[in-house]
Amino acid sequence: MNNFYAMMAHLILGVLMLVNTFTVLPVQADELTTPVFGRLFTTDKERQRIDRHRSRTFTQSGQINDMDQTEKPIVPPTVTMQGFVKRSDGKNVVWVNNENTLNNRLKQKGIRVNTRNIQGNEVDLSVAGKRVKLKPGQTLQENRDGIIEFYRHP
Repeated sequence: MNNFYAMMAHLILGVLMLVNTFTVLPVQADELTTPVFGRLFTTDKERQRIDRHRSRTFTQSGQINDMDQTEKPIVPPTVTMQGFVKRSDGKNVVWVNNENTLNNRLKQKGIRVNTRNIQGNEVDLSVAGKRVKLKPGQTLQENRDGIIEFYRHP
């Protein structure tokens, strides 16, 4: 009796496979050649436009924000470097005080970052004219005049 049920199951599966094989919906040739996703990467022109836009800063109203040269920036009491990314094209990115070097907000806060000269895991910073090298996680405190490691923060 078990053999009978096994044979019937195989027979039903075989019939279903044959029916499925011959009832495939016809596919038109142009549907096979049309890309589904479109372009994956940007063109050179688009990349240049994105880089130009990335290097500018804007106010809340959408106007381009150029800092007045006579205006002296307010330097924060602590400067913490969260990390950096070394890019193959040389346009490295550094995060300081939760701001990155892609927008020019760090310059407005009196912090200059040398993104072109990242040596090992240290980044050159200039805070209120004072040059210092920071590693990711380190904090420069103005009142203590020293660098504090991330694991020694209170």
